[in-house]
Amino acid sequence: MFRIYVYNMDDNIDTPSLSTESIDKMTMELLMNRKHYKKVVAKTDPQKYEQLQKYSTTIKRYKNGIENIFAELLSNPEHQITHDVNESFDAFIKTTVRYLQMKDMEGRASNDYCIQEEDETMFDFDKYDAIPVESGASLWGKERVRKTASDFPLPNYFPKRR
Repeated sequence: MFRIYVYNMDDNIDTPSLSTESIDKMTMELLMNRKHYKKVVAKTDPQKYEQLQKYSTTIKRYKNGIENIFAELLSNPEHQITHDVNESFDAFIKTTVRYLQMKDMEGRASNDYCIQEEDETMFDFDKYDAIPVESGASLWGKERVRKTASDFPLPNYFPKRR
């Protein structure tokens, strides 16, 4: 993150503020997926895009070594490589375990929500057949009564206030 200090003449205190450009960069980095972010960076910031390309090339170059170290630490977490590598590996494992636990909880919650036991239902609606009712027939008599506006003038319903 970039900090831009603005000198305030009234208070004689330096206060940090963010420019619109730095806010746009931060938003772009945090909210876009990686593939789309790389495309945008390629168009807007060629130097940063070149750095990202070099980083990807470096990862591809050392991929086998990274996999070997990772497999060794997974099989034997007490194995000491370097302090930085072991600390980063521990942080990665903790974050990944937390992520997987959340995914398990999310999966269980959706399964519990979707599966409904028959014992939990109050009424067994499958036993009853629905009887269709004619739409034109009245439930209270032989004919359906339709009221029109001329039968009930409006002033009777809405008296005027004085």
